[in-house]
Amino acid sequence: MQDRYDVVVVGGGPGGVCAAAGAAGAGAAVLLIERYGFLGGMATAGMVNPFMPWFAGGEPIVRGVFERLLGRLTEMGALGGDRTKYCFDYEQLKILADRMVVEVGVRLRLHSFLADVEAADGRVLRIAVAGKSGLEAVEGDIFIDSTGDGDLCAWAGCTVEKGRPEDGLCQPMTLNFRMGGVDIEAMPERAEINAAYDAAKERGEIDNPRENVLFFFTTRGSEVHFNPRAWSCWTAPPQRA
Repeated sequence: MQDRYDVVVVGGGPGGVCAAAGAAGAGAAVLLIERYGFLGGMATAGMVNPFMPWFAGGEPIVRGVFERLLGRLTEMGALGGDRTKYCFDYEQLKILADRMVVEVGVRLRLHSFLADVEAADGRVLRIAVAGKSGLEAVEGDIFIDSTGDGDLCAWAGCTVEKGRPEDGLCQPMTLNFRMGGVDIEAMPERAEINAAYDAAKERGEIDNPRENVLFFFTTRGSEVHFNPRAWSCWTAPPQRA
């Protein structure tokens, strides 16, 4: 493996993919390191769907590589559907993310993860990467932390914040699931589903602190994507005796 790069990106989620593709497209020698066997991060590994709106006041506020990614997903028939404009096919996103970084010359290391960081005078000098070849040192002029947990920054000695200042609580970490073979046309309206859910909670039939039933439709016609986080945003988890 080349031991020095202009840019080293750690983490191959959407942010890491766009950073790596953007830097390589501008002529930099780029290494992208990803712990799984595919790119996309929680968008693919965790099926976190859909993309949240990238508009403000009717104008797009996220452009560049992400905008090109959206265009190519559309060409592949892998973005949006009859009921949800921003949903994407996570399996096709894996393929597209790989293509977009390889096409511009990014050196890609899958099944590899950050193992150590060497920093001095406020600057990262090199990192250790663990993979099937064991531990390897990588040097770079610029390191981009796209790990999701801020691992590179934390190990480099940067100040790290987690959660809100007063108590460290975070927005709930979502466990998504999907249900296939659904007769979409027979489903009640969203408001009716939530009204039934609230009524069941009031009757004591449901003991779930979740504030509503949050679901999205996907690119597959008979599939529904559920977002059943355990409790409302910015609240403490329920106490157990």
